[in-house]
Amino acid sequence: TISRWIPTNNMIKVTLSLLLVTGVAAGNNKPRMRTNRKLAASSACINSIMTSLSGGSPASGFDLVGCDVSTIYDAVDEEVSNLADCNGATTEEALQVLLGASSTAANVITAAIDDMCAAAKAAFDATSTTDYFDMDTSKPASWYTDFYDGNTILNEHVDNDAGTTMLEDEAAFVQDFFDARVTQGPISFPSSIPSFDSCASEAAMCCWVQDRQDDGSGACAGETYAENCDDADPGKNTNVCYVDHTRGAKSSRVDGGFGIFNNNEKVHCHGIVWTGNAADDITRYRGNNLYFVSLKDHLYDRGYVRQVPGAPMCGCIDKMPVTTKSDCSQVNVEETFNFTFDGTSLSGTITSSSVEFAACNPPGGGNDNDLAQYWAYKHPDNAAEIESYLVGKDNCDDAVSTFLAGKGIVTA
Repeated sequence: TISRWIPTNNMIKVTLSLLLVTGVAAGNNKPRMRTNRKLAASSACINSIMTSLSGGSPASGFDLVGCDVSTIYDAVDEEVSNLADCNGATTEEALQVLLGASSTAANVITAAIDDMCAAAKAAFDATSTTDYFDMDTSKPASWYTDFYDGNTILNEHVDNDAGTTMLEDEAAFVQDFFDARVTQGPISFPSSIPSFDSCASEAAMCCWVQDRQDDGSGACAGETYAENCDDADPGKNTNVCYVDHTRGAKSSRVDGGFGIFNNNEKVHCHGIVWTGNAADDITRYRGNNLYFVSLKDHLYDRGYVRQVPGAPMCGCIDKMPVTTKSDCSQVNVEETFNFTFDGTSLSGTITSSSVEFAACNPPGGGNDNDLAQYWAYKHPDNAAEIESYLVGKDNCDDAVSTFLAGKGIVTA
């Protein structure tokens, strides 16, 4: 394998088996494109590339899984290397013609590919995004607000021995919508719900305090629901430090005040992360990820319900309780793009999409399934910001002391 630099916003280094850059001059971190062949890509070369990639039907375009610099470059590079009509041309020259770029410079080619991919994703999202509230159109908008505040029968009922309040029946729509829509294309993010309004930190989190269903994930288990599930705890994964009621006042219906916790509560928190880049899959599919975490994985599959007092059950992380940690899920999106060439430039169209969900896994090590770690990876310029909400193991006392000091209260 050969290391190469693919210029993006942050100049990320990746290792691939094909060569994009021949070297980096000492003291200069700008990549050099190959310049050993000088003959520009001819129209015959471009026609041959399109014919080969499309399987003989250039007008129909060609399909690739994914749209990014390395995917486009590698596809064209292979054709330029093997086609007789491209003898003497470079991959960069072919890309310049295909993309309608102004030069073969690495930053110009990269920007042209990024723009083409972003345009394809934006067009797909504009026509193919399913509204979050379509999961059950019989419910009024207020129901969703109430649910994410920790109310409605889904949160208030407990599975019973008579079988009259079983979660799998009351929330049957959750699985149906997940299979039909959430795994098949983008779902809108429900920013009209007060607890999800203006998520400036680009993260959301849910915290549950009760388990209503016998499924092996929490304390609701045993021979009878009445004996084991009326006040069962979820699987604990964090400590709650404090709740500032002003952060989630619309959910708690309390304008001010705060609550300090003793770290012994059985609470489970799980969240998601996105970025300010509208073309980033974790941003485009953050509605899907929220649905998976809040409705599918934790409500329907595990039976986790109810909120930490004084806070929403789920919301932007700045509206949630301050805790030591949170688990984290990410989306893994696979999209097929069809690329056509109109004689001036390539354009892409998304023809299919599939979505899977996994524990957050930042490359290069770190803690898997950790919201703070993944947020810092996705926001390297201000990674410490997340520490205001997820303070880390054994740091509750310091976080509470700092919070109280800000209100003029000094603890002994």
